[in-house]
Amino acid sequence: MTTRRRDTDLSRGTPLRQNARAAAAAACLAVAALAAGPARSAVVVGTFDPAFGAGIANLGYRGSVTVDVPSACFLLAPGLVSNANACSLGNMVVLSSTVEFYNLLEPGTPTFASQSFSFSPLAVTSVVTGTGPSLLGVNAGSSLSQSLSLSDDGPDNIAGTTDDVLYDGDFTLDFVAIAPAQQTGSGPFYTAGMTTQCRPSAVAPVCMEPRPLFSNRALTEFSAPQFSVPEPGGLALVMSALAAALVARRRRAN
Repeated sequence: MTTRRRDTDLSRGTPLRQNARAAAAAACLAVAALAAGPARSAVVVGTFDPAFGAGIANLGYRGSVTVDVPSACFLLAPGLVSNANACSLGNMVVLSSTVEFYNLLEPGTPTFASQSFSFSPLAVTSVVTGTGPSLLGVNAGSSLSQSLSLSDDGPDNIAGTTDDVLYDGDFTLDFVAIAPAQQTGSGPFYTAGMTTQCRPSAVAPVCMEPRPLFSNRALTEFSAPQFSVPEPGGLALVMSALAAALVARRRRAN
């Protein structure tokens, strides 16, 4: 009986070795658990502020867009990164975007209308990253359409004059980024733009321009990425499991 007990002990190893093996196994489980957790991401905010252009007199549109990009994509060499890349696997998304409309001739450019624009979860096809790390631009298809009636009497506050903004239409917002290797000229290369189709209404009973109108494109300037951090609760849970595994293994050894 004694010899058999000794053989069993030798095959199992000393308690110290048992604990070491248990710790190593638990550590592997901890790494796997962390790897299986949600990917870290970076939230980036871009802003833009152009005049719409000749299509809609006196109209300016300024806005912001918030984009979520997996942080692993910023570990790649700066440049064009597809949303299908292994760093993302389709997880680049537009979280929100809001546009404020104003009359270019108004002192202080006060907002007379504001509108949020929504994008489908698959709208983002790619982004352009820079050093730092940084986000330079985003390629997103058109937003969902919004029907807007834009009316402002201008600085003289009298309707029907040349300083008014007056337009009824269905608006969409989009973002375009040109890959560094394709850049020529002076840019801008990372832009926001709007497209609208006029519609008959009390404000605009006749659509004078039946074709879609395309705005001037505006430079989109992005803030520094704000990276998420692993939740402390998740790490604490893994460490608790590790401690429990060691205690259970020690009891079995005794």
